Amino acid sequence: MIAAKAEDSANASSPWSEAITIIINTLPGRPDQPSGPGSGYAMVPYNFQTSAIDQDGDSLNYTFDWGDGTTLDLDLIGSGINVSSNHTWTVPGTYQIKAIALDRMGGEWSEERSITIAANEQPDPPRDLYGLRSSYTGIVCNYFTMTKDPDGDNVMHLLDWGDGTITKTGHIPSGSLENASHTWSRPGEYPVRVCSLDDKGAPSQWSGPFLVSISANDPPEQPTTPSGPAAGQCLISHEYATSARDPDGDAVKYIFDWGDGTTSWTGLEYLDSGEESSVSHKWMQPGAYQIKAAALDDKGLISNWSGALAVKIE
Repeated sequence: MIAAKAEDSANASSPWSEAITIIINTLPGRPDQPSGPGSGYAMVPYNFQTSAIDQDGDSLNYTFDWGDGTTLDLDLIGSGINVSSNHTWTVPGTYQIKAIALDRMGGEWSEERSITIAANEQPDPPRDLYGLRSSYTGIVCNYFTMTKDPDGDNVMHLLDWGDGTITKTGHIPSGSLENASHTWSRPGEYPVRVCSLDDKGAPSQWSGPFLVSISANDPPEQPTTPSGPAAGQCLISHEYATSARDPDGDAVKYIFDWGDGTTSWTGLEYLDSGEESSVSHKWMQPGAYQIKAAALDDKGLISNWSGALAVKIE
């Protein structure tokens, strides 16, 4: 703290002035040399990190200089906290990366980090998606797209389904057909987009939105336990029936699991909700079998399996 007073030639003194506080600032320490890859490809984002300590505990403003005429500023980072940033170089060459940490009085540049960037072109934008533009909740929907890479690199795809989820596919050859599926759990309008990345990591532009309209749908209720004979002979047909209601009033059909590794549908046609249907089955070997059934509505949602009917075949 500093204060002052005045004294005249007769040695008379004034009172002390109001004191002021002087804070001596220490410049931040020199940031660490940015850490990150030493080589890469054009059009691919790369991550670099650094940190610096301020002896006064001040928050710091960082600047990354990417060596290509561009910089990036990061504001008010706590002393000693690691900071990171991504950068994409568009032209092949060797670049010197450095960082500076500044408090209100200044700072010092870090040691430079060199990165050599090789030539690479980003993939073309993906072709427009092909698939359903309307469907129902709980239904698996399939979509197709294709991307060509100017360098002939393998490509992968990211599909943004518009509901907060993204599907990441595996790599396939440039120009090959890609297939991905998704199930929406809530009704609504969803803008689906896709982008591609080559096997070096360069991303394409995102496609335009492909609007998908999803309507509500509930699966059928659990079918009744199959009815029919509880005992019989192998190599002889036995008939069993079941029924189920659909909450939406949708038409339904049934699948029977015979407990011997085989299943049977009630037919190609759908039946009215709640209508009973039956199927015959012939067991080839004697034994104890558990028969159960499930219902499928005409929008594609399947119910839980019914309770099981125990059947003894001799």
